[in-house]
Amino acid sequence: IGIRFGVDDDDPGVLIEEIADNGPAALAGLMAEDLMIAVDGKKVSHKEDVSRITAKLSPGNLIKIRYQREGNEKECEVRLSSKSKVLMNWTGDDFANHGTSLRTDNFPEVLQHDLPLNPADMGGAVYDLQGLAVGLNISRVDRVTNYALPVELFQKELAKWIKDDQGKK
Repeated sequence: IGIRFGVDDDDPGVLIEEIADNGPAALAGLMAEDLMIAVDGKKVSHKEDVSRITAKLSPGNLIKIRYQREGNEKECEVRLSSKSKVLMNWTGDDFANHGTSLRTDNFPEVLQHDLPLNPADMGGAVYDLQGLAVGLNISRVDRVTNYALPVELFQKELAKWIKDDQGKK
């Protein structure tokens, strides 16, 4: 979510020490010095509580965060991003990247290539030199890295969908 927490103390929540610029939390309006008190309806009192809740979720999921700012209780929705994307942005490695995909890690298997694609170009086929489809673009990871799912991972399911679709005519 793009947050660094302060030291756990006796506060009835978790103090936000720093927010990643343009990270999910910043885009949702959270700020340093906010006190996070609940994530998806579950009270949090230690930073490990937040990690435990968010670890079960995937990039793209929306979570509700209840927090206190200057004594007032507020709530916002944060769209999770991949951890590697947040860290690249935080350390400045995302400079001049023209955007990355929402999810950039934890795929079962990928083909990596360096075609100049944008996040909006995902979903297109990757072909070998003989013109055979070998994968499907799924993620722009950084300025020079894109991931594609190997066709073997989804070929059987796709063939079933095509067969099912042809039977509906």
